[in-house]
Amino acid sequence: MKLEDCKKCKNHVELRNYQVQCVYGGAMNSMATTIDEKTGEYKILACPLEKK
Repeated sequence: MKLEDCKKCKNHVELRNYQVQCVYGGAMNSMATTIDEKTGEYKILACPLEKK
């Protein structure tokens, strides 16, 4: 998932030190980000919404 899409999600809390803070499932989760070398956009690794 792109970082910009993640920021629009109701579970998104904040981006801190390249870690996304998320409250999906009722608990605070932290997910790593990476940069897509082709587009230069930040992407979220292991977003729980994409694993559904």
